[in-house]
Amino acid sequence: MGLRKRFGLYRWPSGASGRSTARLPHFRLPEALTHPVVYEGLNRLRLLLISSLTAAILNGCSAPELCGDRVVWAPGSERIGLEKNDSLFVCGDPAHPAWQDVPPRQSASFLHSYLESKGYLEPKITIDYDANRVTVDAGKRAVVAIILAENAPPEFSVDPLETNLGQPLEKGTLDRIEGDALSLLKTEGYACATLKLEAHPDGRLVIKINAGSQKTFLRPVSMGDYPVSDPILSRFEPFDSDDRYDIKKTSIAASRMQGEVASSVNYTTVCKDDDFLKLQRSAAFGPPRTWEIGVGASTEEYPLAFIRWKSNRLWKSASKFQIELFGSNKRQELSFELKYYLSEAHPRLYLRPVLSITHRNEAQYDTSGPKFSLYQGRSFDLGKWTLAPEVGFSVSRLRYSNSRYTRTEPIVTPEFTLGGHTNDYELYRGDPRRGFDTHLQYTYVPSAQASSIGVHRLLLTGTYLYNFKNYIQPRWILGIRYKFGTLFTTDGTTPDASKTPPDWFFLVGGDQDLRGFSRNSLPSDQSGAGSVATSGFESRWPGLFSFPLDPLLFLDAGYVGSGNSHFSREVVVSPGFGARSATPLGTIRATYARGYQPAKNIYRSQVFVSFGAEF
Repeated sequence: MGLRKRFGLYRWPSGASGRSTARLPHFRLPEALTHPVVYEGLNRLRLLLISSLTAAILNGCSAPELCGDRVVWAPGSERIGLEKNDSLFVCGDPAHPAWQDVPPRQSASFLHSYLESKGYLEPKITIDYDANRVTVDAGKRAVVAIILAENAPPEFSVDPLETNLGQPLEKGTLDRIEGDALSLLKTEGYACATLKLEAHPDGRLVIKINAGSQKTFLRPVSMGDYPVSDPILSRFEPFDSDDRYDIKKTSIAASRMQGEVASSVNYTTVCKDDDFLKLQRSAAFGPPRTWEIGVGASTEEYPLAFIRWKSNRLWKSASKFQIELFGSNKRQELSFELKYYLSEAHPRLYLRPVLSITHRNEAQYDTSGPKFSLYQGRSFDLGKWTLAPEVGFSVSRLRYSNSRYTRTEPIVTPEFTLGGHTNDYELYRGDPRRGFDTHLQYTYVPSAQASSIGVHRLLLTGTYLYNFKNYIQPRWILGIRYKFGTLFTTDGTTPDASKTPPDWFFLVGGDQDLRGFSRNSLPSDQSGAGSVATSGFESRWPGLFSFPLDPLLFLDAGYVGSGNSHFSREVVVSPGFGARSATPLGTIRATYARGYQPAKNIYRSQVFVSFGAEF
């Protein structure tokens, strides 16, 4: 069904695609080619090519009309190609008697709707019944010049939709705007909102909104007999029945379930006018045991790969057990992990025993051996945040080489971790664009274990992402990344390297912090730092090109120190640039950075390429 004009307004049909243009670069002929004889020959060749190209263009312009002499383009009209199936409704099909002669009115009516679907909102089509001819003037193609909203609630803004400005006023563009605008309303609690779009020939696009009132979540209703009970499924849902409705939270819940217990999950709202009647949960469950295989590469760890076997939905609590083998040239690990949820009455409370056998090869040390850890944890969804604290202990018996530290008996270390992230960070984890993520880790070696005074280790890391104007199709993303770590002793003395595990000291450099230096190369004159503080700022421009390549600029800086939160005055700086490209096989990042350590007169360059490393 085509656009129907009502008081200068247009309602949209099905439709098409846009076009882009590029400017040819200017260049100068090499000096060797400017010799008169050579230049004259080249000039004749150039004229021949131009003549041939011009003839080809004119032939294209005088190409056969739409349907011979029966349906023709008006002089000066832009010509739009028809797909084979669409041409049947305009020109008919001589091979089928019923389609051999399409009435002129039918051809004109279909062309009118077809052109409007392509963004030509005011085509001029005339019918000469005496000559049995239809003449078509497509007119000017309309583009989105401005987006306006009528009856919008205070929480709604058209800013996130403005990346559609300049796009053709066609069905594909309008469908995208309609879906995005509805999602924005449902993010702000308007679960039963509806809207209509009205397109104007001058490029105005009006979103007529019927938002209704803000709703709170209803208890989800499972649409089937599932192998996992509703109390267990609620473990993955970041909302309670009295929270304000937010469609992003249903997307997060579906993503969590698909990663743990189900193969696909979908939430739908059932409304009658402005009454929120039901929140339906639809899920499909595959086999409880799965295999995962992943491969990648980077200039820091070269080829890397993992193999993971998981068994989900263990017992009534839907607990999980997995075995994973990971390998690179720097790290190798075989781990066995059970995440045991205690009961349906407390579906988020769990015990997590982990047994791992690891080998790590750094320039400063080489370590290998087994480690057993036992943690108790619980996740919390608080408003727009998810928190996941864990408390427990680890028993390790690691063998170290290339260091002063020697120890044969096991080390028992109490541990505490606290992870936290916003809903936006979790929702866009596969395509980072906005949100905040942070992680705090505390570990303690008692004095009896350290054969000296007790040593505490604290490490805080995090990432903040800002999306300019919250564009649904981002155009500028600013990322800030930070790391703060320190070793401190109970009496304030400098940690003794001969009595502290080497991997407790901090190393910086590489893609995770200071990108102008090679992996874990700082401090260059020590086996590790007792304190470290780094920060990185990265500016990325998605959608700048028509192909999937996002350029980026960044600046990293940091300090190192001896421990107890003491830092040297020497700052290490690392500016650089790079690019990011999302592909079906994973994200590719490439960066070039310069590393500056002025106090030691060190200046170096570093190139990094990887799959999957994100900011």
